Amino acid sequence: MGQGLFPMQATSSEHIEDMISNVPFKYFVLRITATAAARDVFEKYQRLLIET
Repeated sequence: MGQGLFPMQATSSEHIEDMISNVPFKYFVLRITATAAARDVFEKYQRLLIET
């Protein structure tokens, strides 16, 4: 199916990553587990917004 989305390469759900190879633009990413509660996802989203 080709390459997956680059956020799938994120290794941490606590440390914000911004250096994944072959991504040609600025970004911030956190791993979110499949079982994460909505509140956890929202908190990670807020953390990422602060980085921009």
